[in-house]
Amino acid sequence: MSVNSDDPSYFGGYINDNYIAVSSALNLSPEDIVRLARNSFVSAFLDDREKQAKLDSIDRHIENFSR
Repeated sequence: MSVNSDDPSYFGGYINDNYIAVSSALNLSPEDIVRLARNSFVSAFLDDREKQAKLDSIDRHIENFSR
């Protein structure tokens, strides 16, 4: 499962807004939200190197946030 935005300039629903709405509606934990973000890159149409770079970026952000 992942959270996405489809043509936000036309429909609204920018990605941050979507994460906030889903998190609130489903009472998600921070760990749940991180898993959703990671899932979005795992399932993205990117090559393996690009996917890993994005996943590493999430991990760095979480590590910095946890300090």
